[in-house]
Amino acid sequence: MIHELLAKQRSEVIEKAINLEQYLNLVVCLHYFKRYTSSFMEEILCDEAFQSALRLNVLMKIAPTFANEQNLRRAFSIRNHFAHCHPLFTETDETGVARLVAIHPKNPMKTIDFDNLHSEFMKLYPLLERELHELLELKGGKLAPWKLG
Repeated sequence: MIHELLAKQRSEVIEKAINLEQYLNLVVCLHYFKRYTSSFMEEILCDEAFQSALRLNVLMKIAPTFANEQNLRRAFSIRNHFAHCHPLFTETDETGVARLVAIHPKNPMKTIDFDNLHSEFMKLYPLLERELHELLELKGGKLAPWKLG
């Protein structure tokens, strides 16, 4: 059961982080080209070597008043933990609830608590999405409404 929960959390965090990256890509395109440029998006911004940290550095150059730089960096850091850290064991807290944890890659004496990271990300996401959407509109962009199914 906890493996299924982690899979759901991982999927949710990664999908929402992709959405944030897409906002960054669109803002960068609009800033430099005043329109969406698919070749620039596909060949440059979506290249695997063009990491989230680089996107954010570009954003801070073209929108220095963006107020949530540290929160966006934290959201991308959380995404990286979900994408690259595999839980190796369960840990039971004082209430008896077991949760999956992984060893922290930068400090082997610490663990990564995926439940806490998921909660933190989900608190950051609406604020970041709203601010990036506002920035996109300031750059002249507009998202078309859509729905699944």
